[in-house]
Amino acid sequence: MSLLTSIALALCLVLVSCGTDGDEPTPAGNATSLPRAENVVGVGLTEYSFDMPDEVLGGTVTFRATNTGALPHEVAFGSVQGDRTMDDVLKALESRDPPPWLEDLAGIPVLSSGVTAAMTRDLDEGNYVFLCFLPTPEGRPHAAEGMVKFFSVSGESDAEPPPADFTITVTDDGFDVPEITAGTHTIELVNGGTKPHEFAIYSLEPGKTERDIDKWFGSGLKGESPAVFPGGMQSVDPETTIVVELTFESGRTYLLQDFENQLEAEIAVP
Repeated sequence: MSLLTSIALALCLVLVSCGTDGDEPTPAGNATSLPRAENVVGVGLTEYSFDMPDEVLGGTVTFRATNTGALPHEVAFGSVQGDRTMDDVLKALESRDPPPWLEDLAGIPVLSSGVTAAMTRDLDEGNYVFLCFLPTPEGRPHAAEGMVKFFSVSGESDAEPPPADFTITVTDDGFDVPEITAGTHTIELVNGGTKPHEFAIYSLEPGKTERDIDKWFGSGLKGESPAVFPGGMQSVDPETTIVVELTFESGRTYLLQDFENQLEAEIAVP
């Protein structure tokens, strides 16, 4: 799901509530961590805020997001074009139409409580924003409760993207997924297609189905989650590669989906 689509969905929620090629894999058990020289920015997610610096060093940046809240959260990511401020972003969230000056950069989709995931991006100087559009139990998007973070990027680090343990490629016909072992891995996500594709990942709890996920979201995420959400990536443009860090549990089967293009693959973790 794109950022602009999320904004449109969030606006509907507000109205309703007020009145939406990689390297060889490392052996199992040898979890790969980010290199010490990386330009890493910690991002804390909770109800309802992003805990991170107001200013970030540009160039290659790795955002490590940890959900310490009780609810799932996402990190929708946008570039704020022109001379805009946090007030402009907040006003845009109250409008029916997504603003043309907010460019979708793709972010981390649903992240379960207690889970950490990372994404590495190349950022120019300028202003950016993180938002969460998941619904509260009352049906309002988290962004409407204040889960919006406006931050600036300046300068350029000499950091490089972390080396990938695995590569997952998507084309217009489907996903190419290698065998993935349990543990925390750096994964290169490649869109080799001709249109945007997403990398949404989740693992159903025993006895649960995708219909249970739909009901859970429809209820405002009330009750126990029917699935584990380790992160992934929202809609990625064609011929684009993004490096992420994800953790997979042994014995679980994960579903990798591009909902808009109706593509799906399984990741069975031994």
